[in-house]
Amino acid sequence: NYLEVKYLLTVLFAAAAERVKKKSVEWARRFFVIENDLSPEEEAMIREENAWAFEGVDTDEYVD
Repeated sequence: NYLEVKYLLTVLFAAAAERVKKKSVEWARRFFVIENDLSPEEEAMIREENAWAFEGVDTDEYVD
């Protein structure tokens, strides 16, 4: 924030949050180019323990 534009940062963060809201983990991985380093077993355990976080997720759309 060396430009002292706190309002601009607030708006940009809000826009970024809105862009990823209700997107799947797979969508976020493609969008942010994040490699999945979890085993299928680890991923299944996380999904089971945090099932509430996966409710109401939009179907994936194309990410370029």
